[in-house]
Amino acid sequence: MLSGDQVLFHVGPYNFRTRHLLVLAVLVIAFTTAFIMRSFPIKYGFYLNEFDPYFDYRATKYIVDNGLDAYLKWHDDKSWYPDGRNIPKTSQVGLHITSAFLYKIFGGNSSVLDFTIVLPVVVGSLTTIVTFALVRSLGGTTAGLFSALLIAFTPAIIQRGNLGWFKSEPLGLFLALLGLYLLISALKHRQNVAIAKALVGGLLLGLANASWGGIQYFSIPISLFFFAVTFLRKDIKIPLIVAIVFTVATLLSAGSFPRPGLSFVFGLPGIALIGGTIFLIASLILRRLSSSNTFIRNNWILLGVFFAISLGIIISGTFIGSSFRYLNAVNPFLSSQNPLVESVAEHFTPTVVDYFTDYSILLMFAG
Repeated sequence: MLSGDQVLFHVGPYNFRTRHLLVLAVLVIAFTTAFIMRSFPIKYGFYLNEFDPYFDYRATKYIVDNGLDAYLKWHDDKSWYPDGRNIPKTSQVGLHITSAFLYKIFGGNSSVLDFTIVLPVVVGSLTTIVTFALVRSLGGTTAGLFSALLIAFTPAIIQRGNLGWFKSEPLGLFLALLGLYLLISALKHRQNVAIAKALVGGLLLGLANASWGGIQYFSIPISLFFFAVTFLRKDIKIPLIVAIVFTVATLLSAGSFPRPGLSFVFGLPGIALIGGTIFLIASLILRRLSSSNTFIRNNWILLGVFFAISLGIIISGTFIGSSFRYLNAVNPFLSSQNPLVESVAEHFTPTVVDYFTDYSILLMFAG
């Protein structure tokens, strides 16, 4: 019987052991099953799925045919009659630009239509690998493998990233998880490597926000992590550098696109990231001014001050507010007086059936 530590072969200084073969096998299973399950709509034909993907395909093809500069100046007179539509300011710009860029590299002899039909399946399958890397950096290899399989089989993710679903969710989720992995990974390296990883991670998170508006929710756990790290580590020099670089890169990246633009920087997601970073700086100064016995108490007081300031900002409304659909996802008990908003299915409060359908995969942990 093979031991998990048995060396199979060497690649330079790296020893490839039996346990590495098992990890690789599980990742291959996660990727291939994710690919197969997301390709299931092929039995109905090789088509784009739903309505929005046709517009996103049209916008991507416009970039391929006319170039990025023309796209950024594009006012479409075939939409939103009679005034037309400013495409870059009202669209998921990151999705269109990234897809056109990927098509130039990997499209080969295929048409833009065929490429956009397959892209969600490929990106969704690659998300299993990125999820493994992220969770492995937090909870170990076993947790990472379970998370990769969960991403592969979760119905809620499959139905928003299957064949032909050329919309913002698959790419946005992939980029955001990759950016988050680089953020966590940066904390484990020395300064030069940490800065490089934090920079790339922030740029990817900004691009993810330009690809899918739902990525703004990632700002919540990231900001909370910045607040918590001062209580979990004594030496916060590297976390502070990483937080500054990551936050600046995210804000510059997201803010440079026509959408979300400055609404992200001066909205709640941007304020959350900025607030967490400023708290890290203030906590470092406080640590140097406090004794080891009084720092924790003083840090809690500082946290209370930041909480009061945050509450004041929210109450005063001195920020660019998120649209109702995003606020409703955080607080499902919100209701809108606008019949147009109420008519959109995704704005309805989920039912028990919805929760069971989307998260039934978690029943395996019930015993």
